[in-house]
This record gives sequence, C-alpha cells and structure tokens, in this order.
Amino acid sequence: MSDFEDSVVAPQSTQRRPVMVYVICGVVIFGIVVAVPALWLATRGLLNLGSVGNEFYRKFGPWNYLGVFISLVLSVCFALSLFRLKRVAFHLAVALLLVNAVKTLAYVPALHAMGQSYLSIALNFGVALLLVFYVAHLVRTGVIT
Repeated sequence: MSDFEDSVVAPQSTQRRPVMVYVICGVVIFGIVVAVPALWLATRGLLNLGSVGNEFYRKFGPWNYLGVFISLVLSVCFALSLFRLKRVAFHLAVALLLVNAVKTLAYVPALHAMGQSYLSIALNFGVALLLVFYVAHLVRTGVIT
C-alpha cells in the first residue's frame, strides 16, 4: 500500500438515531412552539379559560416566570442534546423531571380548581419519568455516548 492509502482513515460506521429520538425531539420542540404563545395569551387574558383559569394566570409572578424560563431552557437543551445523542441528555431529562415535579406540586391546587384531574397530573409526571428511563436505556445500550 502506498503512504496515501495508509493515511486515509476509513469512515466510522455512523449509528442511526432511533426513531423515538426524532419523535421525542419533535414533540418537545412542538410543545415549546405551542406553549410559549399560549402562555403569553393566557397571561394577557386573551384566552377564555374560565374565571379560575383567568385568575390563575393573572396572578403569574416572577417565580412563575422563572419556572417557565427554566423549563424552556432545559427543554431546548434536552432536545438538542438528545438529537445529537450526547450523554448530557440524561442529566437534562432528570433535571426536567425534577423541575416538572416541583412545578406540578406547587400548582396542583390551582390545576385541580381549573378542572384538571389528578390522573392527568399523574400522567404528566409518568411521561416525564418514562422519558428519563428511555434516555437511560439509550445510554446503557451505547446509543448515547
């Protein structure tokens, strides 16, 4: 072999992203695109959410906006790191789960007063937990490095 042939590095086999990674990233990005304008409309009183819902969003304060901002930043970072198959996606999924749990527990009385059932609140947390388990599975199987 010539020196040129020895110096050429064979391309590594590129591992394909699992379809669920595309689905999860798409759902997260879609959720962000829908939630941000909906929150803006709700806090301005431009959505008809009933008297309890309108009152809840009218009282949104700095802590509420901080929670939303943290969730937004974590969600964007999570989607990007999951799409890039980076190990930090697991840590971001856990952080999202914890932030989601704190926000949900803080909002349970208001959410229930607006008509949201405890089952839907539990399902929200369950989906976030499944997301953590799925990303942990991707790390364990070597898909995420």
